[in-house]
Formats: sequence, C-alpha cells, structure tokens
Amino acid sequence: MNNKNYEDLTFSDDFMFGKVTEDKEISRGLLKCLLQREIGELEEIQNEKRYQEACDGKGIRLDLYSRDKDNVYDAEMQNKNNLSVEQLELPKRSHYYHAMIANDQLNKGDDYSLLGNSNIIFICTFDPFGLGKAWYHFSMKEEKNNSLELNDGVHSYFFNATYLGDDIPDGIRNLYRYLQTEEVSDELTMKIDAAVNRTRMNSTWRSSYMKEKIALQDERKAGRIEGREEGREEGREEGREEGVISTLLDLVKDGSISIELAAQKANKSVEEIEDLLGEKA
Repeated sequence: MNNKNYEDLTFSDDFMFGKVTEDKEISRGLLKCLLQREIGELEEIQNEKRYQEACDGKGIRLDLYSRDKDNVYDAEMQNKNNLSVEQLELPKRSHYYHAMIANDQLNKGDDYSLLGNSNIIFICTFDPFGLGKAWYHFSMKEEKNNSLELNDGVHSYFFNATYLGDDIPDGIRNLYRYLQTEEVSDELTMKIDAAVNRTRMNSTWRSSYMKEKIALQDERKAGRIEGREEGREEGREEGREEGVISTLLDLVKDGSISIELAAQKANKSVEEIEDLLGEKA
C-alpha cells in the first residue's frame, strides 16, 4: 500500500495488481508470459489469499494465488516502498510462502505425491539481486553436481522489470516496458491496460482502497506514538539507573560499602566501578 491517489494507481501497485489479476484470462496470460510455458486451465484464483499458521503464528497475504492441475502459483508485485532490498527479505519470504502453500495442500494422512509444484513469483520494479539479469530462477540442485536436480517441484522466480536488454522474449520485454511506462505493445498489455482503466472507474474498489489507506496511516501513526512513548520510558529507565549508580559511588567514596558490593548492586564489574570512581573524582 502506498500514498497514491486511487486514480493514479498503475499495474505495478499491489492493490491494482490484485484487482486486475482477478481476471482469469489475464492471470493465465501473465503466468504464461513470465514462465514461458503453457499454463493449464486455472482451477482457482484468489487475490489477497490469507494464510495463518496458528492463532499466534505469522500470517501472510498472497497477491495472486492460483492453481492448475499440477501447479500452485503465487505471483507478487513487489515495490521497494522506501525499504532496502535487504529489508524486504525476499528469499526468506519465498521460503516461508512455499512452506505455507505446501502445508495448505495436504491433510493428515495424505500422500506426498498429492503436492503440486510450488511456484513463487516476485515481479520486482527493481533488480532484486543487483546482478543486471532479466530474471532469476532458483530450484534445488546438488551442491557439487548441478546436473542433479532434487525435483521437489519448488521454484522461486524473481523478475527484474527494470531490465532494458533486447535479449529476452518479446512478451517479457513488452510487460517490462508496460510496467515502466504504461506503453501498450501486445495483446497481454492491452488487456492489462483496459482492466486498469476499468478498475480506476470502479467506485466500490476505490472506497476499499481508501479505507485500507486510512487504516494503514492510522497504524503508522499509532506506531510512531508508541515508539515515542517507548523512547521516553527508556530515557526514564536510563535516568533511574544512572541515579542508582551515582548513589553507590558516593557510598563507596564515603566508605559505607565496599567496591565489590557496589559492583554487585549495579550489576557491573569491579573494574567498571573503579573506572566510574576515577571519572567522578
């Protein structure tokens, strides 16, 4: 979620991405374009699908969850949102998403053969690994023999929409150009653009976006207030600790208590107390 006005949202914004990809034909076309293979008839599409491991576990919300006969797909539109690439933790998020999807597919007693191939797809408006590649595809292979694949069906894809080279398939290049400039150049981007314009005219979705935006602003405001309160409390605690230590140092100087007892009371070493006494002298 960002601070854009609803009318200014583009396909690269996660809210718009979620609404546009509710269209099964667009979702299938997008997956076919990115993965460069045929995609089966999508049996299920869920935008903003939520997973909760347990009542106190970490929950996630997937932008575009879909599946065909043999595969499960999760496609995420990823912007930096004022965070560094490291702070986004995309590899770890990919790991967690795969785990949650696998857990969702099997019931107690089910055979592992029922697990579908798991495809996590991040469409990034930046280069997620900084190596200048058009995309990055990860799957499990034997460390010293890359020709030996684990074949567990787990695949993670990271697409770099900033790539400008001509050495990639036309469909991916056209999609990247559309994400950067909103230029329509093929059938898929034409359908996406038309859906974006329809979404901008949808008053119900506009209201939903505004409510989410306000709720997020309230959360951030509450977080800032809580942070300030925590800072004040930490300051008060530090002040109280300094006062206790100062009193203990005075008692040591007066000969009322030993330096060893002062160190014990202050939870410090004898050497630290000696240093503090030297500073106070």
